[in-house]
Amino acid sequence: MNNNMWLRLLVAGCISVGSGMIITGCESDDDSSTETPDATEEASTEGDDDSEDQDITSDMSGTWNGTRSSSGGSTSIQMSLNHNDRFFEGEYRDNSGFEGDIDGVFNEGNVAFAVILTAGDPGTIWQFNGGLSEDGTILSGTMTTPSGDDAITATK
Repeated sequence: MNNNMWLRLLVAGCISVGSGMIITGCESDDDSSTETPDATEEASTEGDDDSEDQDITSDMSGTWNGTRSSSGGSTSIQMSLNHNDRFFEGEYRDNSGFEGDIDGVFNEGNVAFAVILTAGDPGTIWQFNGGLSEDGTILSGTMTTPSGDDAITATK
């Protein structure tokens, strides 16, 4: 088991897929007792044979180049990812001096991952929630950092 396996399990356990959106967090303000399967349970159930499942044809593997934008400006980013089934891992770096290890989950076009910084602010964890375009070439969403939420757009 690699050093980031605990993080992968935490990320997978805290993601619920519902109504085509990723909802993060292990807690909810909703008082209903309806449980939503986590991403790993959802990933293990087979879909309808008549519909094409996007995560079978899309692959997160490769080099992604893009921007991380906030109210303070933007910076160029690069992510190198290796995709295996519903999970992926890799490396993050940007031209602001931040670098880190990525551990994430991909399910039906929804993407969630954590970046554990190794440079810039070592040990800090950033969280991304977003989606992948239908053709699998555009990744977009929000990266939550200690200084706020940043918009991420990247292509491969």
